[in-house]
Amino acid sequence: MDNGRKNVKNKKRNKMYIEVLKISAHDIVN
Repeated sequence: MDNGRKNVKNKKRNKMYIEVLKISAHDIVN
């Protein structure tokens, strides 16, 4: 049960990290 909550937390963090990478890549391209 607790492990499931941990996975959700990690997924949210990964999503944020991907968004940051996308923004960074966009800045580098421009």
